[in-house]
Amino acid sequence: MPRTSLTKEVIITVPNKVGTFAKVTSTLAEGRVNIEACCCYTQDGNTANLHFVTADPAKTSELFKKGGWIPKENPIVCCELNNQVGTLAEAANKLGQAGVDIEYCYTSTGNGNTTKVFFATKDNNKAVKTLG
Repeated sequence: MPRTSLTKEVIITVPNKVGTFAKVTSTLAEGRVNIEACCCYTQDGNTANLHFVTADPAKTSELFKKGGWIPKENPIVCCELNNQVGTLAEAANKLGQAGVDIEYCYTSTGNGNTTKVFFATKDNNKAVKTLG
């Protein structure tokens, strides 16, 4: 059975320039904040959206502010699944059948036997209840 909980991601938007990701991740490393997952992308070529799940979202936000970035803490769902074929499809099907609209998701490596999936949904509380 999956373990599911509410958590937070911290999002910043940065210039899409060579070395920016290194600077951001170095800021977290120097602040001794462990990155549990990240999802980074550009939509327009000029800016990049960086989503981080860390061991300490409040400290992450503080470090980003000190670095000159504007952090946004966003509630998301963390679901720890068995690392087997079809488990993500099963979770997605459960959410769909329950009428939970997934805005986006990303994953993180687990311990080999499990993997963590992070969902941003229109109803995170219902997602947690649905996935267990």
